Amino acid sequence: MSALMPKCYRPIKFSNEPKNNAGYWDRAFEFYEAGQYRNSLLDTINYINPNILKGKDLDAEITSNQPHGSAVIALKITNDEFSISAPFLKTTNANKVALMRRVCEVNFSDLTLTQIFLKNDSLWFYFKSPLKLCHPTKIYDVIREVCVYADDYDDEFIQQYNADYFIKPKITQLSTQQQEKVWSDFQEIAKQYREYLGEFEQKRWLGSVWDIMAITMLNVSNMPYVHGTLRTDLERAIGMHYDGNLDGNYRIDQTKAYLNKLFNNTPKETFLTNIYQVKKLFSVRYRCTTEILMRPFGAFPSGFRMTLTPQMHSK
Repeated sequence: MSALMPKCYRPIKFSNEPKNNAGYWDRAFEFYEAGQYRNSLLDTINYINPNILKGKDLDAEITSNQPHGSAVIALKITNDEFSISAPFLKTTNANKVALMRRVCEVNFSDLTLTQIFLKNDSLWFYFKSPLKLCHPTKIYDVIREVCVYADDYDDEFIQQYNADYFIKPKITQLSTQQQEKVWSDFQEIAKQYREYLGEFEQKRWLGSVWDIMAITMLNVSNMPYVHGTLRTDLERAIGMHYDGNLDGNYRIDQTKAYLNKLFNNTPKETFLTNIYQVKKLFSVRYRCTTEILMRPFGAFPSGFRMTLTPQMHSK
């Protein structure tokens, strides 16, 4: 191995990537525990993306429509209720029987808080809740679930079932130099994975084998410009890898097969077709503050969960 610790490959920075404002997170919990549910919800949304409520009258009924990839995320806050709806695909020309079977499967497996509905030949994500039940962690998970799965399933449903975009995502291609940097990082991540995997398998360190697989997938997933079926398959593999209900050896074998296919059978041209920027409401990457990281564990607010990776958060 070329290093004692795996290297983190920092993604290219772009100014339009949504940024969590971690300063609102504690206050959202404080408001919720004090029974100020509307203020708690507003600070939770500001934590996710401060631009959502920018310029809104926070004392009146609030509606906000924000694009996220091929979906339109519509948020509505009244005096006693919060709702989110998001049309993301048209089914007019789709193979509807097969598509709706797949939608039912997603509703009863991947989705935990939201549901996908068929409305006027379009597929919509939908969720509604009284304000008093809008706990910060719950609302964060709801918005994340809508944005992430709308972004993931649009490509799968279009390719496999002939659905159509509800709105065409506004794609911005990376420059040639940036594309070469992303491809180079992808190759370096693959090289590092093979070095560590060979060493750990030789010593039969199964725990370390699991770790380097997780680190490798998160290195790729941390690139905010990874989209399309590449991200869909990647997120599915990450979810399986972290699923504690499955046998550990089974997860390692499945992840190894996925990573071998990813690194050995992904031509550069195919890889780069999934590398681009789109306008987003929600960032898949998590942020924290120095103050929160330095606290003793018992000092965290009731119900607080550290959110350093998507998998740590969701599990």
